[in-house]
Amino acid sequence: MKVATKPNGIEMDKRKVSVIALFTLLCVSAAAYWLYSTVLSNPKDNLPQFMSARYGVLDPADNSWRKPTPAKADAAEPAGFKICADNDSTTDNKVFLLAVCSVPGKAGGSHSDSGTIELYAIDRSKPQFTIVSALTIEGFGSFGNPGTVKIIQLGTAFFGFQIEGGGVWQGVSIGTTVVYVPYKDTFKEALVIRSAYNDEGRLDCENCADQITVLERTLEIKPDGQADLYPIQINEKSKHLGKQTSNAYLARFDKDSWRYIYPKELERESGNQE
Repeated sequence: MKVATKPNGIEMDKRKVSVIALFTLLCVSAAAYWLYSTVLSNPKDNLPQFMSARYGVLDPADNSWRKPTPAKADAAEPAGFKICADNDSTTDNKVFLLAVCSVPGKAGGSHSDSGTIELYAIDRSKPQFTIVSALTIEGFGSFGNPGTVKIIQLGTAFFGFQIEGGGVWQGVSIGTTVVYVPYKDTFKEALVIRSAYNDEGRLDCENCADQITVLERTLEIKPDGQADLYPIQINEKSKHLGKQTSNAYLARFDKDSWRYIYPKELERESGNQE
């Protein structure tokens, strides 16, 4: 027959130490998790350091980053760089998409002076930003303005950049839309379309309404519950020789080429297809 005995003082002290140690460990773990979650949920906390290291000193007057400007700076040289698009790009909050656009330089630039856009996919699961994918795009836009950039969701956990640009050439207004998606350590052109066309400016007559050609196209993401990558619907409105038409075309993403496959009706614009 076993007789129950009370634990002696040493055993009691050991138990207290064990409980305190366990409690301390739980507190430290909770604090570490909170800190890690805070870093991930606030990606912009690391942005100033990242931008300063690559683009110079922040100018609060227009919220752009600038490096010292040479005394004989060319008018086409950008005056600085701005963040033109950013957001979280995955459901696990570890990847951060960032677009940085050039700020037009000195007055006097010409229509042929394009802007610069730099795209980044950044792993922010560590204290310091780590670049996963990057691409510098030049030759887009005019008068030093690179156009507009926005981030679009193209799948359940797949994001990309939509860039709009254009200009006027000999009275003809032309717009272009390009979709870029991350591909290994860079970004790839996944879709390129002519988004606008208007030739009214080239006509020299008072009653030219029936001679004008006008084209407008917009992109509409079409979430598909059956697929992890969404198709893109291209909505088109046009007017030619007084006749107005509306159409919608569907482009689906091809994982082999890592691009959207053009509808047959738009194959004439599939210059980015291999």
